[in-house]
Amino acid sequence: MQGLTRTIKSSAEQIVEQSEQMGILGQKSNLFLKVKSKKILIFYLKNKSMANIFQHYINRGLQFYEGDNMQELKQNLNKVAKELLEIASKSREKIINNVMEFLRNDITILIYGNSTVVSDSLVSGAQKGIKFSCIICETRPHGDGYIYNLDYYLKKIQKQVNNLQQTYLKQYSVQNYI
Repeated sequence: MQGLTRTIKSSAEQIVEQSEQMGILGQKSNLFLKVKSKKILIFYLKNKSMANIFQHYINRGLQFYEGDNMQELKQNLNKVAKELLEIASKSREKIINNVMEFLRNDITILIYGNSTVVSDSLVSGAQKGIKFSCIICETRPHGDGYIYNLDYYLKKIQKQVNNLQQTYLKQYSVQNYI
C-alpha cells in the first residue's frame, strides 16, 4: 500500500505542477493526498474551490475508469486530470474576457479576498491601457497574508494603475472582564 500511495502521489504532484504552470491553481498550492481505497482518491488543495472540483472528478471519474493494475489507474487519473485542466483553463479565459466589459478608466476597485483570476483580469486590463485605482483590504492583524500572496500580480499592475492603496483592517479581540 505504501508503494501505491507513493506512486499515486508522484502522479498527482505532476498534475498539480502542470496546472500551476498553466496558472490555474495560482501560486504556492499545496497538495495533500488521502487514499480512501485503491481506486478512489481525494485531493485536498489550499484552494478549496479547486479541491471540490478535483474531488468531484476523481470520485466520479474514476468510477468509470477503473483499472486492474497501477499503470491503468495512473493513466486514468491523468486522463481525468487533463479534462479538469482543460475546463479550468477555458473557464479562466472566459472570466477574464467578461471582466473586461466592466473595467473602465478612472474607476476604483475594492479587492477583498484572494483570487488569482481577479488579479489576472486586472493585469489584463492594465496591459490594455485601462487606468484604474485599487484598494486592497487585508484582514490579517499584521497584514501578512493576501498582499504577500499576490505580490507578483500587484507589481505587474502597480506600474500601470493610477493609485494602489493597501488598506489594513485590523482585527481586535474583545475581552470580557467579570
